[in-house]
Amino acid sequence: MESTQVKSLNEFHDVINQNKNQWHCWFYRGQSKENYKLTPKAGREPFLSKAKNDQALFEAWYRHAVGLQDINHLTDWEALAVAQHHGLATRLLDWSFNPLNALYFALYGGSLEVNEKDNCVVFAHYSTEEFVDTENHQSPFDISGICRFRPNTVSPRIAQQGGIFTVHSAPHLCLEENLHKDERLLKIIIDKSVKKELSQELSHYGVNSLGLFPDLDGLSKHINWAFVNLDYS
Repeated sequence: MESTQVKSLNEFHDVINQNKNQWHCWFYRGQSKENYKLTPKAGREPFLSKAKNDQALFEAWYRHAVGLQDINHLTDWEALAVAQHHGLATRLLDWSFNPLNALYFALYGGSLEVNEKDNCVVFAHYSTEEFVDTENHQSPFDISGICRFRPNTVSPRIAQQGGIFTVHSAPHLCLEENLHKDERLLKIIIDKSVKKELSQELSHYGVNSLGLFPDLDGLSKHINWAFVNLDYS
């Protein structure tokens, strides 16, 4: 795995731009800690040590979700993508076609404020592997290894985030240890000293909670952030 460190949005752009002739083969994921592995939530503790598998977790979620939202028309693939975007621990790992979206998630993780104590990271994954054929694999629980899944736009969040996924047949499988032949993985480390500045620059370009979470939750989160971090006086 290659690695580089950046201290500005311009430097980040320069790293991404090195591969501009193959952009369609690159996918991006932001993580708030540089030592985190590329492993789905269902493959991490405390979920990993539980006796029930991630399929049982999804089935429990689905039984309750049908009473809260109209998801009966969705395939299992689509429903699992919706569950992932609403926080369920699944075998899916989020990626994006948009490197700036990935940078946002690296800076914030799941928090309202940027953590300026630690470096964060954007992973860039190069792959020419075909996306999984969901017609032939009707269930996300009958695949083997790690494959890529491009969901239909079944929620505004997936659309806005440019969301795609890697699907890990055993959720504890980490991508960096299971790359396919000819795949590449680049680790772009974001220096902690510039994280706050980068968050403000991203928001100026519309990459913020409001843009990535087009609902009342995203709006509220963005207004809170802007009130604390931006000076419009």
